[in-house]
Amino acid sequence: MGKYNYRDKYGRLDESIDNVAFFSALSATAYDQRTRSVYTRTNPAKSHGVIDLKRNSGVTKNVFSGGIHTGSIVTEASANYNYLHMIGSGMDSTIWNKNINAYGEGSVWQNSLYFYDMTVRHISQPLYRTGYIFVGCTIYSDLSGTKHSCKLYAKTSTNGGNSFINVPDAVLSNTNLDLFDHCKVTILSSDVSGYRNNFVAFNDCELKIGGETEYKALNGNTEEELRADFVARCEAQSISVPNVTDMGETMKQGKWIFSKNSCVDGLVKKDSALHNYEKRHLVYFGYSFDRCDAIGITSDKSKPASFSPVYANSSLTIADGSIALASNIDVSQAVAGECATNIIWLGGKYQLNKLDIIHNLPIDQGVLIDSTPSFSSVEVNKDGGIVPYSNGVHRAYIVRSKDGQEEKVKYNGVTYSSAVISRNNIFNGVAGVTSFVPETSNPIVYEVLDKVLHSTVQMRIVNKIPSGAIASGSLQAGYWYFVEPKLVSDASGSVTYNGITYPAYSSFVAEAGKSTFSLTGNVQLRRCWKDLYNESDTDATDKAFWQNEQKPKWFDVLPNDLRCLMSLNNAQQAEMQRDKAGNYIASGHPDFYNSVLAMSGNPGELAFPIKGAFMQWRLKITTQNPI
Repeated sequence: MGKYNYRDKYGRLDESIDNVAFFSALSATAYDQRTRSVYTRTNPAKSHGVIDLKRNSGVTKNVFSGGIHTGSIVTEASANYNYLHMIGSGMDSTIWNKNINAYGEGSVWQNSLYFYDMTVRHISQPLYRTGYIFVGCTIYSDLSGTKHSCKLYAKTSTNGGNSFINVPDAVLSNTNLDLFDHCKVTILSSDVSGYRNNFVAFNDCELKIGGETEYKALNGNTEEELRADFVARCEAQSISVPNVTDMGETMKQGKWIFSKNSCVDGLVKKDSALHNYEKRHLVYFGYSFDRCDAIGITSDKSKPASFSPVYANSSLTIADGSIALASNIDVSQAVAGECATNIIWLGGKYQLNKLDIIHNLPIDQGVLIDSTPSFSSVEVNKDGGIVPYSNGVHRAYIVRSKDGQEEKVKYNGVTYSSAVISRNNIFNGVAGVTSFVPETSNPIVYEVLDKVLHSTVQMRIVNKIPSGAIASGSLQAGYWYFVEPKLVSDASGSVTYNGITYPAYSSFVAEAGKSTFSLTGNVQLRRCWKDLYNESDTDATDKAFWQNEQKPKWFDVLPNDLRCLMSLNNAQQAEMQRDKAGNYIASGHPDFYNSVLAMSGNPGELAFPIKGAFMQWRLKITTQNPI
């Protein structure tokens, strides 16, 4: 496998015509505006420190890797308008911690700074002749500027089509299609009358209406019950609620929708009350057009389509609604927590679009959801182990410590430290210098494999499972079994195994010495695959079945890019394409973007959406990740 590459597609970027440069949190190559064209996918500039992006006029686009980006940006508009685009690798992947030093000269020249697809954790905002636009960003503070398709965790201005999440003091604006999820919202009499023609959605919110002195949730569960309570509370405050007609439907404050349990972190659930309102009125609320199925997190192993403790290792603690590192874990030490879902039935062959993982892991401490390493596990030999610069490509190396103390090495006459705070822990191999000198007792050097800092998860997905319903007999230890309704229209019934009752659409792994089960109602069992599936396994069960099918092999993917390569570059093939080691190639594989981008010089491979009928997800929460 080769090095990881940047994505082939960024929504606001056309590399064939745009003035573009790439930046990485794991690069040691200093940026120089005069040689901007050299900062390519294979030779990104370092993103930390001061980046001078001064440009007299025009449009420049800058792609940032995952990780935390610190320091500052310097830019100015001195002869014309200056449009500067900062493009991230994903809301929860690229973390922006950089200040802005922007200057404008003359009477009209202005900087326009665009931020896309990242988390903006900290940013200074000089406003003199400088405007800000945020699209597809996660924002945690009150920032000035235009915002579209953003997740907002603070009271701030909105231009519509955003999701406010867990905001303790939210207010309404004269905008359309905003979604308030688990917020405390103040609603004035002027809001009810003035914004009656604006589409606004509330999910599990507490409201303070008119002269009310405290925030309270609406009573009821259905859309009708919640709306009726809203109207009653308004009228109790002498606020008249008008009838509003839209799409042939007339209701009190009819363009506002109140719901419960309709969202996950600002994203509307598929077929929820809020989604059903959207379908009736032909609108979309919040930051994304995607509509999601929620994957549960529960202590109940019988719940369908969920994570549970039985399928996790001892480094993780799973309770209702949360997955956390165990209390005895020291995040300064190397730890790999792992958990998997049970089998998720997709209701027939189904195309997947993205996986939205909501977490508050301490990224600053190097704790990430990531199934692929960012640097090699093999220690670089201090004598001759450094590969020099060649063919326009820098190999990067990271300095770490064996004993938890600051360690230093000298390479090419420069001292590098393991201390992250100094941001001097990465160096490039240079021509003619293949060795480094330890300056302290316990440094260790690794080669960087993933300058993009892709955060990956694992999945396995198949198009079909072995035929044949199981109504009686003995179960085989180590195999997954799926509780299938005989009729999709009637999901009553259950399977009892090892003292636990599993409803329709649930699944379990049979244990050694426990082979019996019982059925009730309209269900049957289906054998799916061996939990520790291995093609070379001598176990002959279903071996012939899987020979020409997509196999239940784990592979790595990016949660926001669920695509793969297909065998023979053909969507009609049953299986995904494999690498030389037999691993499936999807977006989390280092060969994926290199193949799609035709980095070898051969015509590029086609990327296909991942599809299937039965799947599992697996998350790896790891420590000591570079940031």
